[in-house]
Amino acid sequence: MARDGEEALERAAALHPVVVVLDINMPKLDGYEVARRLKRGAFPPWIIAVSAVSDPALALAAGCDAFMAKPFDLNALLLAVASAYRAVGASRRAGPPHRRPSAGGRAARPSGSGRRSAAQAEYLSVLAIASQTRR
Repeated sequence: MARDGEEALERAAALHPVVVVLDINMPKLDGYEVARRLKRGAFPPWIIAVSAVSDPALALAAGCDAFMAKPFDLNALLLAVASAYRAVGASRRAGPPHRRPSAGGRAARPSGSGRRSAAQAEYLSVLAIASQTRR
């Protein structure tokens, strides 16, 4: 979670997320500019814009892939995140170097059984953040 648009870009640069839930009305840089910059990156994420006041057409023109008006149903947001993750994740299996699958074709896991892959941990953190969103 980021407090403003600049922090959102910094976190995205560090984490290379597959899916981003992006509020359009943020301080410093608004969601439109964040979306434009994210889409210019080497691994552009699927962006779900959320806003109570923005025009969905403006969000889509800025590069967002989907739009949800606030207040939104939490289950609808979780479904949108999961659907986007499946669709985009399948096309980004190679991903950035730290996320490349092992030779066996499975995502590399830290040593020790029962530990989550980086992609699984990212997916769960997105769901955790989304579940904290107030309707």
